[in-house]
Amino acid sequence: MPINSIDVETQEKMVFRKSLFWDADIDNMAMNTNASYIIERVLERGNTEEWQKIKRIYGLEKIKEEALQAKYLTKQTLSFCSVYFDEPFENFRSWNIQMQLPENIRWIY
Repeated sequence: MPINSIDVETQEKMVFRKSLFWDADIDNMAMNTNASYIIERVLERGNTEEWQKIKRIYGLEKIKEEALQAKYLTKQTLSFCSVYFDEPFENFRSWNIQMQLPENIRWIY
């Protein structure tokens, strides 16, 4: 289901664990407006069920787009996204930001 067609009924069914969004009020978030935040949080800390939910809500193209533009993803999440979406690390904004930090240079070797 494309993101543009998310209706109130569908939004109510897309319940995430409160602990996943411990620092925000997920009940008052709009799935469309806060897509970047929700996708990044599920990629970083979500479980398999939550991964399946965001795939149904946003679709793989939107998730890929958000992963490529995320400012920070852990090395594990970057590795997963790189393999899953068949994208080289260099295409990820997060990778490029992290590689500018001297302590991360050795990670590429």
